[in-house]
Amino acid sequence: MSKLFTIKNIGQVASLKNALSNTKMTEENIVATFFVKIARLRDNLLAINEIVPDKELVINAILGLPPSWSAFASGLNSGKVAPTFEEL
Repeated sequence: MSKLFTIKNIGQVASLKNALSNTKMTEENIVATFFVKIARLRDNLLAINEIVPDKELVINAILGLPPSWSAFASGLNSGKVAPTFEEL
């Protein structure tokens, strides 16, 4: 799959970043599957030398959680130090 992303162009970057921001976890999804989707999009962007800051990954993950995860999201927001994507 990485061969698909060897040539960087604005269309690929836009498409992958759009997919990242639109990735949502449904109530039926397993949280691990949701985080794997985000990690794959990050890796695909990295393959075309487009680095996604960890803060952006965390924000996308939090915004993609369903309402039933609001207590978890609130707990993350109340911390003094923002978690990294790997810590989620």
